Amino acid sequence: MKKAVLLLLLLISLPVSSQNSKPFVVPELREWEGSIGSFTFTNKTKLLAAAGEAQNAADQFAADYREMIGTELKVSSGQVAEGDVHFTIDPEILKEKGSEAYRIEICKSVQVSANSSIGLYWATRTLLQMAEQQASLPAGEMVDYPDYTVRGFMLDVVRKFFTLDYLKSVVKLMSYYKMNTFQVHLNDNGFKQYY
Repeated sequence: MKKAVLLLLLLISLPVSSQNSKPFVVPELREWEGSIGSFTFTNKTKLLAAAGEAQNAADQFAADYREMIGTELKVSSGQVAEGDVHFTIDPEILKEKGSEAYRIEICKSVQVSANSSIGLYWATRTLLQMAEQQASLPAGEMVDYPDYTVRGFMLDVVRKFFTLDYLKSVVKLMSYYKMNTFQVHLNDNGFKQYY
């Protein structure tokens, strides 16, 4: 009996490891399966991608990460090692979820995969949102895809002047939140007699 009580007390006193909760991103992730641990970007982190669209996504992520976080990440090719982020495009992965779907697996390295370049780009926006909030990314696996085909914003430039730089900043902000349609309302003279 004493052994059973001692064993029970020992089990109660051990620290309990829990799985990571779903990260906060906008729009919310569709699927999340948390695990234990985290991944931290360092100055040794490499972004690995094959030449082509995957490398374009890695290059864009590196530029945006440098602008937002202030750390330079190098894009290269080669074998994935601990601490690296690997970008891949596979037309068969998540095919049933649509062309904008992506998967991110975070553990000692990060695997980012999508079935199209646009899905891979949206995955980089998710990584940026997570990295901006905290230094370490929670370990786990996420699958994400949009609810709606058109996710947009309209700006009326007829009644108020906006600079081109401002319009570019709106587009950049929209992409951060995975919006894909920007309607610029240019004029109200849609009738033949006003041409």
